[in-house]
Amino acid sequence: MKKILLFFFLSYSSIMQAQISEGSIAPDFTLNDLNGNPQHLYSYLNANKFVFIELSATWCSPCWYLHDSIHLLNQVYNAYDNPGDQTGKVFFIEADVNTSLADLQGTGTNTLGDWISGTNYSIMSPSSNPQSGETSFSTFQSNYLIAGLPLMMVVCPNKRVWFDTLNNPNKTTP
Repeated sequence: MKKILLFFFLSYSSIMQAQISEGSIAPDFTLNDLNGNPQHLYSYLNANKFVFIELSATWCSPCWYLHDSIHLLNQVYNAYDNPGDQTGKVFFIEADVNTSLADLQGTGTNTLGDWISGTNYSIMSPSSNPQSGETSFSTFQSNYLIAGLPLMMVVCPNKRVWFDTLNNPNKTTP
């Protein structure tokens, strides 16, 4: 089941166009989740965990389809994060700094639905004014060269970023 899920995740992510080069070292970041807990990328990678990241926006139709219809991150969370086998961590990062908590809850004016209910993985909604110790979203966006949404990636414990391992047989699947 886990291999099928990973295959689906990587297959779907292969149609997304990312700017950061596959196989490159993922820049480190720390973003606070909705509960105010810092989520530090390298702390999970250094603990030998894979990190699955989705960048979306509450107003983005393809993002909402991915979140609401496919429930892909919930499946990844159940397989790899708590209560899964503990080999992975799942991050959802809201890619619009103007998004409000109401938008994420589905009650705001710039949303397609409730992004929080039924979601067990870490949700980060960076603001344009980061808190102490938090990476600014503009730095994150610049480091990862975000060009479009939704964007899904896997960062392996060796800190390498992967979007598609299916079309290149020489790559090692995470």
